[in-house]
Amino acid sequence: PENGVIANNIIEDFGDVGIFLKGALSVTVTGNLIDRLGNYGGSDFCIGIVVDDGSGAQAGIPSERIVLSNNIIRDLAGDSTSRGINVTGVDDIIISNNLLEDIGATNGTAGVGMTGIRVDNGGLTPDNPVNRAVIVGNLLNGVAGDGMIINELTDGYIANNVRSEEHT
Repeated sequence: PENGVIANNIIEDFGDVGIFLKGALSVTVTGNLIDRLGNYGGSDFCIGIVVDDGSGAQAGIPSERIVLSNNIIRDLAGDSTSRGINVTGVDDIIISNNLLEDIGATNGTAGVGMTGIRVDNGGLTPDNPVNRAVIVGNLLNGVAGDGMIINELTDGYIANNVRSEEHT
């Protein structure tokens, strides 16, 4: 997608991915509820929101100018490859004021290694790092694995994120 807004949707009781952006340009994802993904929908893994560098005709084309804000991602149940938000091969992204709750904590195998927010090299083209990222004000409650994993990031600002075992 290009120059778009994905807002105020409810995605629940579903399989593996709530919202998937690949090769996207100037897209805002805001105010969405992504609830009960993964084992709830019969999938072994799940990711609330994915932003990556494309596949097929878009392979290796980084997503650019992405905003992920004010989303609620909760009750994700899957294996250790599951995440609340997964970002690979992106230029200029803001991840702010999202609530990630019960990520991996509700499938009976709490602590399997699920991650709240993961920033990594390009999924399909490993030489596509994430460039210019701002990750601020996110609340991670009840994440069974790591709150955040930042593997490949150039020019990043990460501040005022909170990880807690409290539930809202």
